[in-house]
Amino acid sequence: MPKTYRTRHTLLDRIKNPNDADAWQEFMEFYKSYIYVIIRSMNIKADDADDILQQISLKLWKNLPQHQHDPEKGKFRAWVSTVSKNTVISFIKKQQVLTQKLDILQQKEEMDYLQSIKAPEIEQIAQKEWEVFITNTALRKLEEYFTAKAIEAFKLHLQAIEAAEIANTLAVSRDSVYKYISRVKLRFIEEIQRLKEDLDI
Repeated sequence: MPKTYRTRHTLLDRIKNPNDADAWQEFMEFYKSYIYVIIRSMNIKADDADDILQQISLKLWKNLPQHQHDPEKGKFRAWVSTVSKNTVISFIKKQQVLTQKLDILQQKEEMDYLQSIKAPEIEQIAQKEWEVFITNTALRKLEEYFTAKAIEAFKLHLQAIEAAEIANTLAVSRDSVYKYISRVKLRFIEEIQRLKEDLDI
């Protein structure tokens, strides 16, 4: 992901041009892990998840030039999660056709699984994973500004570990731990806000 965030609106305009390979690469760098987590959240095996990810990428690439994003009707990532969900369901249906000759019990289990995937649940999964994704992206961004020890101190702090224990683990003074946490936390909040403003459209 580029060090300076570009607004997603600008990127969405660029990826509608099928000849802009750089825009497509940037788009996939940002959304690939998000899409993958949605796929895996639907209990898809890792081997199948890679194939489905490619299918989703192809669908997005084909449909983005015609896609009209309307913020009032929902966020762009909701459309991405819907495409992802529908692709997974299509995959499951095809798998069911291929396994019709298997025993009745296995067919029933696969049918129960397909019926258990409901849109509201997928949207909840997508929302949860988006928050995790934003957090992890912000944490990676911090690596440009702070030392490994400072970031580790902050991560340990997020796990509710006491300052004294963090100081002992990192072999630094308690005062250093407090300084690390204070500085990193401030920048972390700024990065979260920037990501939400620039990327969460």
